[in-house]
Amino acid sequence: MPTLINGVLVSPETTEFVVGATIGQVQYWVSLVFRCESNRWVCTTADLG
Repeated sequence: MPTLINGVLVSPETTEFVVGATIGQVQYWVSLVFRCESNRWVCTTADLG
């Protein structure tokens, strides 16, 4: 279940999110980068840790 979602609009074409999620007893952090291409938001980076 997500415990934190934080997003930043870096430019009109790029946004970045950090998501904190707890699965069982373990806390995971995910960094996501989305870029607008042809009027669609496409995930270009997903870093799980």
